[in-house]
Amino acid sequence: MVVRVLGLLLAYVVIASTSTKDKRESACYGDLGCFQTTANFKNLPQDPKVVQTSYLLYTRQNRNTASVVKAADPHSTWTKELGSSHFSSSRPTKFIVHGFMDHGNKGWIIEMKDSLLNQGDYNIFLIDWGHGSQFPYEQATANTFLVGEQTALFIKNLHTAKRVNYNDIHFIGHSLGAQLSGIVGNKVNKIGRISGLDPAQPLFDKFSSNHYLDKSDATFVDVIHTDGADFSGIAGYGWIKASGHIDFYPNGGTDQPGCSDNPIGSAIDILLHGTDVSQVTHAVSCSHGRAHELYQESIASSCKFEGQKCHSWSDYESGKCHGCKGGCSNMGFHADLQHGGGSLYLSTAQNTPYCGSEFYVELQVGSHIADTYGRFYITITGSHGSTSELEFSRDYRHYLKTQTEKHVIAVHGSIGSVSKVTLRYKRGSGLAALGTPTDIKVKNISIRSLSTSHLLRFCEQSETTLKDGDRHSFSHTC
Repeated sequence: MVVRVLGLLLAYVVIASTSTKDKRESACYGDLGCFQTTANFKNLPQDPKVVQTSYLLYTRQNRNTASVVKAADPHSTWTKELGSSHFSSSRPTKFIVHGFMDHGNKGWIIEMKDSLLNQGDYNIFLIDWGHGSQFPYEQATANTFLVGEQTALFIKNLHTAKRVNYNDIHFIGHSLGAQLSGIVGNKVNKIGRISGLDPAQPLFDKFSSNHYLDKSDATFVDVIHTDGADFSGIAGYGWIKASGHIDFYPNGGTDQPGCSDNPIGSAIDILLHGTDVSQVTHAVSCSHGRAHELYQESIASSCKFEGQKCHSWSDYESGKCHGCKGGCSNMGFHADLQHGGGSLYLSTAQNTPYCGSEFYVELQVGSHIADTYGRFYITITGSHGSTSELEFSRDYRHYLKTQTEKHVIAVHGSIGSVSKVTLRYKRGSGLAALGTPTDIKVKNISIRSLSTSHLLRFCEQSETTLKDGDRHSFSHTC
């Protein structure tokens, strides 16, 4: 197991540096046509017999046992298989598409399928291209073009043989699956909707627009960005680039609350304690996977992920873009263009349920401190109870005297009227912390509910000193 897990970590670390031994410049596969290498990309799709793409059909009549249609079969066999299944052209049709190193029976995909069937009467196809989505990443990327061609042909067959309306087709794709969905949309003019869940960045940022998801690929393209930092090999698997009619940036679209600031370190720690491989994978790709978790929750939740139009995440966290002026749009399954498109921002909780009440919080450090290095955690107490301890600082940072730190944070449910705020300070370590004090002074902390706009400022008679690991509850208003 140790070798397997270390191999998995290595796959993430060297994701952008592997190369192919295939020296061909083109590959042709029957009615799928020919694929060419380019100056920027030298990989070719594998043979369809290797990729083994399948479409797993579920409906309310067969929730637990799929009717399987193989992409490599003759089109006449597709029609026959669908004819003997529970497929109905009178229902909307949805495709769920996995990404790198996943497969069609992955847990989150099955859960999303079940949630969708509970929500509505759909034909749901899970696209399983797991044999082609494995390491190395460049090969999996090349295979998205093959699976995209296969799926475009499959959809055209649904249209001609089963009279499926293109506008009734909805793709939900994660990571490479989001980019694959865009490739399909580019080939079929025009499907109804594509929901891109943190579309993959590596390599696609070097391709032309017809090779990645953009708003020309469907009548409506909605995108959720959760891991859009610059790609480093261990973070930044998603693409921050706005690519839909409406793009949502929960928590800024990069580092997600509750995900480790040091994913490789967390993964190795999990490994050393003998935990299973799935937890290691989650540690490395936590922010990237958060996109499909948010979408999954949005399907049936009564809580709405309301996105706000704003110039930037920095402006949003500074409290400049709240109140749904002109109307808010809901992130996830219920997204639409009723209030227009563009880039929208919101905060979510650090664990499920992710949707909740949002608070603007501003902390001011004292006027008599030296340069300190650390981060804060916060607990909010209201008339209906307290939150768990939440991340306030997104990561470790230097604090100088009288500086303010501002964030919008989300909490589960409603805690009522705020009466107390508890802070915990954690000093950082490593070279950045050398020579810095072990304590910090806090002058005051302000909190405003975004649902009521009620503002409270808490402080003590003098600046409050917090040592590494200390907690202090502020309950006196200024």
